[in-house]
Amino acid sequence: MLVMEYLPLSLTQCLEREELSLQMKYSILLDVAKGLCYLHGKRPPIVHRDLTANNVLLTSSYSAKISDLGVSRLADTFKKDHLTTAPGNASVMPPEALEDNPVYDHKLDVFSYGCLILHVLTGQLPKPTKEYAPEPGKKKSFKKVPEWERRSNYIKNIPKENELLFLAKRCLSDIPTGRPEIVDSCHFVEQVLSKYPKMQNVMQLIKEKEAAEKHICELNAENEALRAEKVEIEKQLRADCERLTAKVAGLQNTLSSKENEFNYCTQVLKEIIRSRDEQLVKLQEDNVELLKKREADLKEEHLTELAAMEEYEAKLLAATTEHKQQLCESHRESEVKVSEVLKEPVKSSQALKDTTAQQQSTPMAIDGKEGLVASNIVKKVGLESEDWFFPTLSRVEAEAILKQENKDGTFVVRNSSQENYAISVFSQNGNVYHYPIKNDKEKKYFVSEKHRFPTVIKLIEYYKLNGGGLVTRLKRLPALLVSNQPVLSSAFDYKWQIDKSELSFGKELGSGEFKRVVAGQWRNKVDVAIKMIKEDVMNEDDFIEEAILMLKFQHDNLVKLYGVCIRQGPVYIITELMANGCLLQYIRNNQHLVKKTGIILDMAIQISDGMKFFEQSGLIHRDLAARNCLVGDRNIVKVGGFSLARFVPDDEYTASVGAKYAVKWSPPEVITHARFSSKSDIWSYGILLWELWSGGKTPYPAFTNPQALDEVSKGYRLEKPKLCPSKVYDLMKRSWQKNPSDRPSFAVLLDSLKAMVGGDYSDPVD
Repeated sequence: MLVMEYLPLSLTQCLEREELSLQMKYSILLDVAKGLCYLHGKRPPIVHRDLTANNVLLTSSYSAKISDLGVSRLADTFKKDHLTTAPGNASVMPPEALEDNPVYDHKLDVFSYGCLILHVLTGQLPKPTKEYAPEPGKKKSFKKVPEWERRSNYIKNIPKENELLFLAKRCLSDIPTGRPEIVDSCHFVEQVLSKYPKMQNVMQLIKEKEAAEKHICELNAENEALRAEKVEIEKQLRADCERLTAKVAGLQNTLSSKENEFNYCTQVLKEIIRSRDEQLVKLQEDNVELLKKREADLKEEHLTELAAMEEYEAKLLAATTEHKQQLCESHRESEVKVSEVLKEPVKSSQALKDTTAQQQSTPMAIDGKEGLVASNIVKKVGLESEDWFFPTLSRVEAEAILKQENKDGTFVVRNSSQENYAISVFSQNGNVYHYPIKNDKEKKYFVSEKHRFPTVIKLIEYYKLNGGGLVTRLKRLPALLVSNQPVLSSAFDYKWQIDKSELSFGKELGSGEFKRVVAGQWRNKVDVAIKMIKEDVMNEDDFIEEAILMLKFQHDNLVKLYGVCIRQGPVYIITELMANGCLLQYIRNNQHLVKKTGIILDMAIQISDGMKFFEQSGLIHRDLAARNCLVGDRNIVKVGGFSLARFVPDDEYTASVGAKYAVKWSPPEVITHARFSSKSDIWSYGILLWELWSGGKTPYPAFTNPQALDEVSKGYRLEKPKLCPSKVYDLMKRSWQKNPSDRPSFAVLLDSLKAMVGGDYSDPVD
């Protein structure tokens, strides 16, 4: 005797008794698939051989369980001489199980599962039609009808887009190998069911229904009490209305008497005004006569002055004409001089820097004997050895050459008449700026008194990396003077260069003032992001600098560089593609994540890990914000947007004059002195944490940029977001200390955030 769990309701009875929701049907089919997975997962596998709705029983909460294993067998016992029991219902058997030499394996249950799917979706057992049908155009010729067509002729009421029809068709394949494994079927149904909201337990629903009915009774009682109160209030209102009506009647009588009094007063006032108007008319006539007389006197005086002005104007016109002629002659002479200047600098500079042995020689003494040696044999030292030093170049010549080059950051160093040396540099606004290099008592060189250097060479190397208050960084030499200078693209060896023919382009991911980014594929295998500059709005060398900087780092939480396209037209930078795009938009589109403190905390840890590497590598980001972080699969976050990043050995970078920065993400020292460091990145990281826990809101939402500047300078700081843990907000406030040295490092922030991971954040609200 077998004692088993009692389940009073079969799936067949349930389908006949009531119409289940589509989600409930999917849930039942998933439970059956899980049961078959268990049977087939045994070694050797167990084959049920009689899977129908009659043999699926339901609990009170509609959980499904497979029953009646009477004809089930282990898979390795299916040999003809061992068969003692016939299989179950023939209508759910595949072709191979109904042949003379039947085959019973686990794919039999998959076929029966396909029949069960159709039964559950339609509420009818899928009875097969005839196995053979007349072949069109041929008399007495029959063809075998596929199993799917034999069972699918009655499912017209099921929408074609139902996802499980596709699975049922695969399960009803005539060929066993064409049917999916039950594990794959289980995963497929589970995936379809995941699109629906989680179902509540039936008992829970019953309890909620009872509670709702109780609440309805309470509301009914409260409603009766309110009705009685309403009757009492209406009675009181009627009494008040009668009293007010009597009062209004009295007021109307009073108003009538007041109106009569008002009309009398108005009549008196009209009479007074009429008399006053007559007086004003007479006074106006007298004033008109007086004005006419005054006008005649003034006109006579002005005519005299006008004659004198006309005589002066004639003299001024003659002088202006003469001055214009002189200016035209001077302009023509200047053009001739400038054209001569543009031709001469190359000759004069080259004559100084690289003359032939016939033109110059250097006296030398060898073994006590003096003689002349060609100067191109003697190695030059100091400034003479630097490509950027042109001692004989004048201010006018330097300005003309740099304007002809017309590239931001193009510079030369020359002798100065006022100081020892001067830097001449071209700015993107079209002007050339001249900075004298001064010398202090300690024989140190400086442009700005804050930054002093032992040599001019050290000074120039600093300003190549750091704007330091100049209008722009020193970036390149004029091609007119240095024809063989290396180009930035030479920084990329062969392994970093990608041929454009290997790229395919997809949709646009984003676009800014200077650049746009599109999705694409590299060699039709690797998903990539392709960054390109907009034509005529940005210099290619400035664009390539971002990729050169990305060569310096490899980290799991920094966007990875795949390569560059520097041949065949405009330059492209190729990076990895992050599937979920910008972190800011991702958080705004998935507000439920803010309630999952563990996920947001993990994102913050990933960003701080990447920035710790940045900090330790001597790099500063200068534009750290949620908009410049990207999200991949499984909430992997990486820092990107390196167009403003800089390598700074001394952890301080002073931006060039007129540099742009994100006001609401920047600390006081950036706003007042354009001074960036790893500590300014820490401030921006604190703002980024606020963005994460606020669900992607813009910082200081009640303030404009100027208002935010003013409030921050007075000590105001962003308030704690509602769902932000107190410990995280404490880190934000430490990141927003006014003194940069009081802010923690990224290494300290990373350790502090990791220490919170083990905490209980089930209820993040204080």
